[in-house]
Amino acid sequence: MVAVPIFPHGSDLHDRYIITNNCLLIIGHGLKDIGKKESFIIQIDSTLAPDLIRTIAKVFDQRWSNSSSI
Repeated sequence: MVAVPIFPHGSDLHDRYIITNNCLLIIGHGLKDIGKKESFIIQIDSTLAPDLIRTIAKVFDQRWSNSSSI
């Protein structure tokens, strides 16, 4: 079983993104809506914005540690 975290301040979160070692992917719609409306996935390479990617990863890790399992 996989623990699914619940962040206590859900209204603080909006955008969907994927962080890898090499890039940040910003996803416009939730996965359930892809194909229903025009949507974009924007890739930002780590060589272009390393500080941005590090900051987003740090904030994600902080939110993950403050979340509770459902």
